[in-house]
Amino acid sequence: AVTPDSQTVFVADQSSSVAKTSNVTPISASSGTAGTPIPVGKNPSALAVTPDGATLWVVCNGADSIEPIDVKTLKASAVGVIPVADGLYAMALFTKAHSAAAALLSSGSKAHG
Repeated sequence: AVTPDSQTVFVADQSSSVAKTSNVTPISASSGTAGTPIPVGKNPSALAVTPDGATLWVVCNGADSIEPIDVKTLKASAVGVIPVADGLYAMALFTKAHSAAAALLSSGSKAHG
């Protein structure tokens, strides 16, 4: 996921068999330098940044949760972890003014085109 100002790219790093941790790593788009990894739930599978650039939403497939990250502090948001149905793997955010909606797909969903 990329911030709206195109300054930061966030990359999901799924659980490593050695460290047994999952992270999201911010990377400077201009320098390519990786920042400090942000711990998240198991197997982050989808990332989305809100249009205002304030929050990074992380789908953690292995934890059956969505985790908001404050983009300024690069820490978990005060909203807290949101539990979701088993098998969630994708997310898209749509916003208008001060409202938002999320489209969530699970492993049992069928896409029609």
